[in-house]
This record gives sequence, structure tokens and C-alpha cells, in this order.
Amino acid sequence: MKKLYFLLVLLLATIQVNAQNEPCYEVVQSPGYANNVFVDLSTGTQTTLPIDNWEIAFGVGPFAFGIFVNEAAISSFSNPQPAPQLFLSGNNDFATADTMEIVTQLYNNEASWDAGAFNLIPNPENDFDLGWGTYNFMSNVVSGTRVYFIQLRDETYRKLEIQSLISGVYTGRHANLDGSDEVNFTIDKANFSGKNLAYYSITDNEVRDLEPNSWHLLFTRYNTPLPFGGPGEVIYYTVTGVLHNNGITVAEAAGVDPETVDYQDYLDQFQDTLNTIGDDWKNFNGSEFTVADDLVYFVQTAEDTVYQLQFIDFTGASQGISTLCVNEAGVISSVSELPSQLTSAQLYPNPATEFIRLEFEFNNTNFSTEPQLNIFNNTGQLVLQQRVQQLRVGHNQLDVPLNLVAGHYYLQLILGREQFTQTFIVR
Repeated sequence: MKKLYFLLVLLLATIQVNAQNEPCYEVVQSPGYANNVFVDLSTGTQTTLPIDNWEIAFGVGPFAFGIFVNEAAISSFSNPQPAPQLFLSGNNDFATADTMEIVTQLYNNEASWDAGAFNLIPNPENDFDLGWGTYNFMSNVVSGTRVYFIQLRDETYRKLEIQSLISGVYTGRHANLDGSDEVNFTIDKANFSGKNLAYYSITDNEVRDLEPNSWHLLFTRYNTPLPFGGPGEVIYYTVTGVLHNNGITVAEAAGVDPETVDYQDYLDQFQDTLNTIGDDWKNFNGSEFTVADDLVYFVQTAEDTVYQLQFIDFTGASQGISTLCVNEAGVISSVSELPSQLTSAQLYPNPATEFIRLEFEFNNTNFSTEPQLNIFNNTGQLVLQQRVQQLRVGHNQLDVPLNLVAGHYYLQLILGREQFTQTFIVR
């Protein structure tokens, strides 16, 4: 009997290990996409959270100002209520603002964790206008300048104002349209170290820490603009798709054999746009969803590990299940091997803002062609090019002014037939 018990335990343990090592698995958002699911590709760990326990979320990174509305919580089979909807007020006096003064509905930018619906309409003539408020570079304070209306899932309205961001602390307030039941709230970035967003439930007046500590992909719902009508006109359509974490870059490889495709052929195509995977890996033919069998994605983590990801099935809203296969494809080194004429090289600060400095040591300066420095963005586009002159044996220092948007970049120093390459980030 003891021997039989031991064999059963051994068999169960073997099944569990094999299940953990299985490269293909299901991500279950449940019928009607009732949940958001965060996925850690390195372990296969999934964190499942209801879509409807918050209305707005605040960027909590060191330089984050983005504020988002919960577009995922749209009507589902299990909970037939609309998603929260955000509207801009034409009257920026909180005391007197009324829904008769609604200007337009606002949507999140699904391509960036820095641009939520509250950031959508800044003054184009003011570089310090963040949409919901204005940044004072002398005091490092953001002061709220706009009033919003938010329609909750029960279709009641609250007027809403983000009053300030001071020393990492957001303050805001919301009230009934007649000004009654005013609620004040604060969100301290320091309580959310390493996270992208802090979540706030207007309904419960509660700040929530929902984001797991480690994740790479988020299976969720969001609105995406589609061309409609005349030039420049769009409508926003709700889709189910995949966004990725900050610090992640993704390259898409279409029309390939998943068995033989190599991520190294796509090194110049990695980008940090959040919806690079997005929703178009699946198609609806009128009766069911189909998934392309010649499409894969390469996902590079902040630690430079690359995972190959292929979707193989999608059930749609009836079950809300995505099936994908994930394999570790390799590691991308952020620093290339040093050319033979270099004995050392260092690039800093990284992340950078206004300039990047390259310090390097030469053992000789006999180049077949004049050295050249190039900078590429994360889509492989050349954004800066300059000749490098007056190099000498020994220590050299090169300061490169940057006038670049935030994102990931590649610096390339060409020395004859050799080159030095390093990635860096612009904040």
C-alpha cells in the first residue's frame, strides 16, 4: 500500500512538472472577457483580476503623468453594463461645471503608458500642458487646469478634477453634478514602487494596488481608433488584445515558418509601442475567429531575454480563451563586442534626457574610413548621424545632444569595418 501511494505521488509530481514546462498554454479572460490577465513569460504565471473594480488609474513611475479611464470594463455577457466613460468639460470651474457643457468624449492612447484619456487634449502651444494640468519646471509641480465628467457603470455622472501632483502625490476630487457628496482623494507614487499604475475606485473611494510585481503581457480590452467618414475622422471600437509592460520591446515576424524563424533577423524591428502585439493576430470570418499560422512575435524583456510567441487559437467572447506557445529564443546583448581598436567604451547617462555621453579608449586610430556615429529609434529609423573627428589614442569623450521623443534607441559608432553598438533609453 505504501509503495502504491509513493507511485501515485511520483506520478502526480511528474504530471505537475510536465505541465509547468509545457510551452503552450491558455490565457483565460472568462466569458465576456470579464477579467484582465497579466502574464509572466519567464514562468507562465498568470494574475487574473476583474475588469470592473476601478474607474481611473494614475501613472506612478518617476516621470509619469498619465491618467487613464477603465475602457476594459465594457458590457459583458455576465455583467451587461457600459464601461466608465470620460468627457471633457468646457467649464473649468469645478463648482459650476455641468454636463450641459460637455465638449467631447476622451479615450486612452493604447500605445503608451504615458498618455491616458486625461492627457488627450493638451494645449499644442504649451509644451508644459499635460492635458489635465500644467507642469511648472521651476517648482516641479503639476497644477490641475481642467474639469471632467465621468459616467460610471450605473450610468450616473460625477464631475472630476485632478487638482495637483506635488512631490509624487496626486490630489483630486469628485462630486455629484450639483456639487453634493464631494470626495477628496490622494495617491502617493511612493506606495507603488516598480508599478506602472495605481488604480482608484470612485464607486468605493478606494486606492488599489492591482498590478503584479512581475509581468510581461496584459490580456485586456481597450478602444482603438478606426477610420470612419471623411479624412481624419475616426470612431473608437472596443477590441480584445495584448499590451506589454514598460521596458519591453516587441518585433513582429509575419509570413514566416515558426519552426525556423530567427529573432536575430529582426533586431532592427523591436519597438516599445504597447500595442505592437495588439489585437490583429486574430481575424473574425463572420462565424468564428481564425489565427494566422505564419505569424510570431519576439518579446524582449528588460533583462534582454527574448521569447518567441505564437498564438494558435482564440475562442472569442463565449469563453475568452487565448492559446499561445512561448519559447525562450535567446538573449540580446545591449552592448556589442568592442572593435579591435577600442579597449573600453561607456555610454551614460542611461536613461538620458538632454544628452548622451560616450567615453572610450583607443589603442590606435588608423581607420580605413572616417568614423561615424548613428542613432536609430526602436523601429530602425535613422534619427541622428554625425561624423566623429579629432580622435586620439587613449581617452576620448563625445557628448551628443538629444532632441528625441521618449523611447528606446540604438547608438552605433562605425570604425572602419567594425562597429560598437549599445542601446539606451530617452525619458
